[in-house]
Amino acid sequence: MHIVENPVHLLLKLPHQETYAHNILLDAEAYELLQAEGWKYSVSQSQPGRYYVQVQRKTEEGTQRLFLHRWLAFRGHINPGHGYEIHHKDFNGLNNLCENLEPLFLKDHRRLHAQQKKQKQEVVQ
Repeated sequence: MHIVENPVHLLLKLPHQETYAHNILLDAEAYELLQAEGWKYSVSQSQPGRYYVQVQRKTEEGTQRLFLHRWLAFRGHINPGHGYEIHHKDFNGLNNLCENLEPLFLKDHRRLHAQQKKQKQEVVQ
């Protein structure tokens, strides 16, 4: 397992709120590469309470937008292969340390999140 000695902590405003996410993590090497390539960061919400870091930059062809965990995969930090998605092991879409990301087959990834959602609902009841 690759342990990050000096992770980068980003502070980004949450969408449609006046609060900030303090727990955004990224490997220093990936952060430096993103900065060098001119990427900007924002937080997007996929579902209530589920946030992900999005990166975007302007190019001659227009604006490029990607989720940070997918950018890491495309850049070769994680090689998912066809039919795979990138999973955040701790279920925190703001923790983009490479050690927290793993490729999972689409069906397995969806099943895992469905199980986690069901467990959360059982705890609430």
